[in-house]
Amino acid sequence: MAARDTAVPIEDSIAKSNGGVTKLQQVAEAIRGITENTGKAKRFIDEVSLASLEEAKGVDEISKGVIQMQQSTRDTASFSEESAAAGQQLSAQAKTLNSIAQQMASMVGADERV
Repeated sequence: MAARDTAVPIEDSIAKSNGGVTKLQQVAEAIRGITENTGKAKRFIDEVSLASLEEAKGVDEISKGVIQMQQSTRDTASFSEESAAAGQQLSAQAKTLNSIAQQMASMVGADERV
């Protein structure tokens, strides 16, 4: 009878131990899942980070292009103003030369207008 009284607690202890092993295996499986998902999340974060860096480089290149276009526009406007001023000066000089030519023609007695 003492053997029977001892066997029941031993069997109960073995059953509980097996239950603990099962729970431990479940915990280990959950940790493996968490580790795997953490790795996937890290890869996703790395991809997003890389894409953000590439996007920042693209925005920087666009910004440089816009700055160059603005400078070209300013240069073109400046050249246009200078060309207009030069055109006005040439027109004034042409009028002056025409007047001088008419005066010279009248001095030498030319009848036709120059």
